[in-house]
Amino acid sequence: MHPSTRAEQEAAALDVRGDPGVALAQVDAALVVQGARPEGPDRHRSEALLHARAAVALRKLGDTVEAASRALKAEELAGAAADPVALATARIALGQVYFHIGHLEEARRNLERAAETKGVTPRLVLQARMNTAAAWRSEGRLDRAVQLFDALIATPLRGDELWASVLINAASAWHQVDRTLEAQEALDEAVLCTERPDLLRWCSVIGAWIAAREGDVGSARRLVQGWEDDTLDLVSSAVRAWADAALRAGHQMDVGRARLAVEDVLDRAHRAAHRREERELHEVLAALAEDQEDLLGAVRHLRAAGAIRDEVQRGSAGLALEQEQLRVELVRMQAEADSLREHQAELSAARDRLQAAEASGRRQAWALAHDLRNPLMGIQAHLELLRPDEPADVRRRAEAIERTLARVESMLDTAVDASGSIVQAVDAVPIVLESCESFQALARTKDQSVVVVAPGRLPIVGSRRELGRVLDNLLSNAVKYSPGGTTIRVTLQAREGVAELRVEDEGKGFPSLSVEDGLVYGAKLGSRVTGGESSSGLGLNAVHELVSRMGGTIALGNRPDRGAVVRITLRRAGD
Repeated sequence: MHPSTRAEQEAAALDVRGDPGVALAQVDAALVVQGARPEGPDRHRSEALLHARAAVALRKLGDTVEAASRALKAEELAGAAADPVALATARIALGQVYFHIGHLEEARRNLERAAETKGVTPRLVLQARMNTAAAWRSEGRLDRAVQLFDALIATPLRGDELWASVLINAASAWHQVDRTLEAQEALDEAVLCTERPDLLRWCSVIGAWIAAREGDVGSARRLVQGWEDDTLDLVSSAVRAWADAALRAGHQMDVGRARLAVEDVLDRAHRAAHRREERELHEVLAALAEDQEDLLGAVRHLRAAGAIRDEVQRGSAGLALEQEQLRVELVRMQAEADSLREHQAELSAARDRLQAAEASGRRQAWALAHDLRNPLMGIQAHLELLRPDEPADVRRRAEAIERTLARVESMLDTAVDASGSIVQAVDAVPIVLESCESFQALARTKDQSVVVVAPGRLPIVGSRRELGRVLDNLLSNAVKYSPGGTTIRVTLQAREGVAELRVEDEGKGFPSLSVEDGLVYGAKLGSRVTGGESSSGLGLNAVHELVSRMGGTIALGNRPDRGAVVRITLRRAGD
């Protein structure tokens, strides 16, 4: 079964024509193919429709227990796929199984559940309602059946084979409550809606019942001619219509001919082990025998019908118990599956939290390592440039190294207990001067110079260690990406209610930007180092995060004459 659309799939699942054994073999072969697909809603939906189709085929083959099992499996898979079409299809298939064995209350329950499935297609609702009405009719509740068929006739889904089935079933109910004109009109419309031979034959058979109700034995006999090669249920209904017409008309010749025809069909039903048809045919034969004054034959057929009725009731009760046990087992399995899925979801969420924590820890570790590299390189540069024979130079560099180590300790403290956004006020000028001085030694190793322009005082909203880390990262990048013999300029100034910090170099700038782009806010861009230095790519990320925590902004761009420019805008304290 490989229908191309969902509508074709749902129709195919409930419409098994031809040899049901062949259909069942095709379904099982398709299920093997589905088993090779990865688990998921699409596979579950396809398997649900296939099991529903298998249930229909098994029902026609007479294996009602396995048919019910397949329908329940279809319902389970459809629920796992959360697909309303597959779910309603499975419930209709299960309802048809119960209808077939005469367990009409359970049939109606499943059919009503199918019709009430949220999100189901109108066609499946119509099919479920039609089968529900048919179940009421089979139970003898013609009032409920007629009420439902009257409501279905108002549906806008008209003109196809499903609509023809609705009309045929409605006609069957209407003629039984003496609405023969409406029944005949429904049959006439059904003939125009379909070319299916089985549906057209049903039109003829129900037409025969209408004729029988009016005592028109000739029309009844003519309408059911050629029934011998049809399905058992259709043939059984045809000969019973003929028999009813003969009994009503009182034509003994037709009664005798009808009795022979019914006996032939009874033999066929017995060989097929179709007990419900056997019972109904025995009851008809009892009436025919009585009409021919064959009282012994009438009693024999009535006893046979009663025995079959008792047997079917016992079998139905046993089957209902089996199905209930199967249903309980499936519910238990479904509950276990739901519980397993909940545990898997909890485990997955815990795993995601752990991975996020590990990733955050790695980012913090890399950022800290990146930040520590800058002051350590400054210490190394001071040691390399140290002149031991000059006490003043030793003292000056020792003080610079001591300040650098204090910044390292501050960074380590930050890594332990950093939290939230920064709200305290701090003077930015000494922080900028201290950071620039610590990088002077490193810049000299590349024959570079660091020039600082700053006011006497400029309070900002931030923290000493956060702003120090920002400067360290920006100066580290400027030294790395600038060639020897160039100048790095650091400017701190008050402007339009904010504090602006600019770091400019004379390197290659940001390759992804042009001068015409101006300053681009929040960009992450790369360049090439100029002295073989390692570059982790974390510097600008760290700066962006630190500046954001202080409530500021970062913008990047290229200078017109050559080099990169980074502008940091921070909130001024007191503004």
